[in-house]
Amino acid sequence: MLRTLPKTHQDEVTVQACVGAYVQEYERTWNALTKPYPGVPEMLDALVVRGLKLAVLSNKPDHFTQRCVSELLAKWTFDVVLGQAINFRVNLALPVP
Repeated sequence: MLRTLPKTHQDEVTVQACVGAYVQEYERTWNALTKPYPGVPEMLDALVVRGLKLAVLSNKPDHFTQRCVSELLAKWTFDVVLGQAINFRVNLALPVP
């Protein structure tokens, strides 16, 4: 979020207000255009046929991850569904050499 704001508006209060507004809007509209990528349903079907276990690991907050899976991928049974949570360290993208 910090990178999206002008330098003159990067104080903690403004950043937190923007993050709060973003989370509220995302909560309201997350599924407006969200759908599995092309080929994912077929891939999941093929994995099930092969008897493989299914899991989802996402960098989205856990409650959004759980909701996405339950609403968009309800046809399949996942052994594990995990999103970002307080007890898991966030792995920030490393720069490409």
